[in-house]
Amino acid sequence: MQHGAMRPISRSLAAACAFVAALQLGAPALAQAPDPAKHFRGGVWDQWILWTLPGPGAFAAIQRVVERANVARRQQGQPQLIASEGNPLIFAVYEEQDPRGPDGARLQDATPNRETFLGTFVDLDDGGFAVFFLTDQIRSNAELTAKGVPGVAGAFTTSTERKLARDGTTTTELRWTIATQAGDSLTFTAAYADDAIAFRSRTPGAAAYLASGLGLTLDVIYSALPTQLFHFFERNQSAWFDLPSRNVEVKLTGHARDPDIDAMYNDPLSSPIELIELKRVVRIERE
Repeated sequence: MQHGAMRPISRSLAAACAFVAALQLGAPALAQAPDPAKHFRGGVWDQWILWTLPGPGAFAAIQRVVERANVARRQQGQPQLIASEGNPLIFAVYEEQDPRGPDGARLQDATPNRETFLGTFVDLDDGGFAVFFLTDQIRSNAELTAKGVPGVAGAFTTSTERKLARDGTTTTELRWTIATQAGDSLTFTAAYADDAIAFRSRTPGAAAYLASGLGLTLDVIYSALPTQLFHFFERNQSAWFDLPSRNVEVKLTGHARDPDIDAMYNDPLSSPIELIELKRVVRIERE
């Protein structure tokens, strides 16, 4: 994916940005006590997210993947997922401390889990809204996958370097390389200084925090479990970097064995629009 002329942001993307920004800026999130019977996964994430406006080839691939999920949803009489051209392709990498699977138990492997996902925002034709994971997450901890969290094993090489300048500015440089035995490969790099931050935010608001410490921010749907809906609860702080920017360098290259996922990574007309750095305490529950 390369920097390019940014196409006009559609109303659907503007709505998504407004929705996410409102949550991140502290708009009230739903306060809800955790339900142990519905727990699916949880952990503490040190995360970077890249939003990219998909080019025509990438968007056509998104539509094909969404339609595959809709076939299963139609068979169950469930609302259909709607992909909109202006919605961003969402790529993320994160290091997860204390990962927990559906049973809530500590994993035998105490080393941090490293993981990546690829998703997009989708509307539901009943008026709903969700993040749809377009393919299985690649992760370093196979125990989570064995417990039923969709994903595939991957080898990760990562580095993150932070430097404090004399003027008090902190610069960050990171590099992630990811590979699977099936032949998928990804490289994600970013370099930026904190004086390039467009805005900072935190969530949830006071009511949700006092009720359970976490707030409900989004629903998510896995492509591997297309008929199931999950609720994403979190507490986070984030920094947002508008792209393109002379003060932010970001690059994502990838190859996937699935031709549709490969097209999403390699459309030359796709345009990066946002880099987000987050610290997240996450809990995902079944509906």
